[in-house]
Amino acid sequence: MSLETSIGRSVIDLGEVLTSNIVTELAKANTEGKFNLTAEELSVVAQIVKNASYTTCMGAVDSFTATVRNSSDS
Repeated sequence: MSLETSIGRSVIDLGEVLTSNIVTELAKANTEGKFNLTAEELSVVAQIVKNASYTTCMGAVDSFTATVRNSSDS
């Protein structure tokens, strides 16, 4: 596996863990009464978090990959 592929996979993995942790904390806060979302509303929020995280990570993968390419060319 190339360094670029490894970096890409690591950034995507980080995004998945981050998303999972955020959604878990939101669900926990909801059950603790810090706010009051229905299961459907919480599901919508989780999907928004997932989409935002994925989009952000994919942008980061491109940036990190470009950095690796530029470093390798030097």
